[in-house]
Amino acid sequence: MKKTKFLIVLCFVSGCIIGGFLIWRLADKAICEQSKSLNRAKSYYELLNQWVKLKIEGKKLEKYFVDNSYKTIAIYGYAELGHRLYDELKDSKETKIKYIIDQNKDNLYENIDIYKPEDILPQVDVIVITPIFAYAEIERNLIERIDYKIVSLSDVIAEM
Repeated sequence: MKKTKFLIVLCFVSGCIIGGFLIWRLADKAICEQSKSLNRAKSYYELLNQWVKLKIEGKKLEKYFVDNSYKTIAIYGYAELGHRLYDELKDSKETKIKYIIDQNKDNLYENIDIYKPEDILPQVDVIVITPIFAYAEIERNLIERIDYKIVSLSDVIAEM
């Protein structure tokens, strides 16, 4: 009888320890994901704040591309930042956005060519990566397949 009670208590305590550990792991994973999301939002906020400052000062991103002799541009990522970059450059007299690169190509309807990252990408002078939080990974994937310049939107804004 004492052995049975001991085994029941041992199983209960073991289950609590294992369950607590599993809950801790799940909570830790959720906290890490929230932290990444918060860091992403913070970097977007800081970038957009710098961009607004440039606009208030009357500076246009087109100058960066002209100064670096980038006449043809591809925009990688067509979420909010990609849209804003497209809006700013679409009427440029000195640069031309040739196409957009986006995973969600099938869900985008614009009057411009759209490619998926794994597609064969036409030659341009520069590709501007707008998902700045994933710049290194995107650059690594692209650089294996292309031989033209790749820049981050954050670098473009910082160099203005």
